[in-house]
Parts: sequence; structure tokens; C-alpha cells
Amino acid sequence: MPFALNGAAWALLLMPVCALPFAAASVVAAVRGPVRSELLFIGMPTPFGDLSFFVFLIWYAAPLPISVTALSFALEAVLTHGAGVGALACMVLVALALTAVLLLGASHLAKKLRRH
Repeated sequence: MPFALNGAAWALLLMPVCALPFAAASVVAAVRGPVRSELLFIGMPTPFGDLSFFVFLIWYAAPLPISVTALSFALEAVLTHGAGVGALACMVLVALALTAVLLLGASHLAKKLRRH
């Protein structure tokens, strides 16, 4: 949005490209299966307390930060180099590859979930 407000309205056209990996990340999160409560009791004591809760949160929230991180690098390249064909093609390829990897992971998780 800041780029659109500063005169680069073409940057808004990149937002629909980002929707695909975010949707794939939500599919991965949806097929995780039953809550793995054993992650809450893995016993990682530190002077600040047990870190098991954070391991549990990272396990369930990992797909979205992975998508955001990968897309932020791709978007940064596009916004730095302008609306060139090469930069836009790279952005689209990163988004499609990330979507494919996340949906492949969701497929494996769904197959594992069906076996149980």
C-alpha cells in the first residue's frame, strides 16, 4: 500500500498474486490433523521457563510466516527494480512455486490424516 500511495499504483496489481500462497498456507494449516498436545510437554527447560508452548505455536503457525517471508523477498526485488518484465516474472514464479510446495505438503498431510 505505501508504494501505491506514493504513485506506484501498479504495485497493487501484485496483491492478487500473493493471495495464492496465503490460501495454500491456510489449507496446510487446516489439514494439520488433531492437536499434537505432546508438543506441549517436550520439556525444554530454560532459565525463563519451558519453551514447549512456543514449539507448539511454531508447529501450527509455520505455513503463514513461511509464505510471508518468501513473498517479502520476491516483492522487495520487484519493488526495487520497478515493473520490469523480468522482475514481475520472477515474482509470479516464486508465488506459483511456493503455492505448489505448500499444496504438495497439504496433500501429504491430508493423506496422513486419512490413514488415521
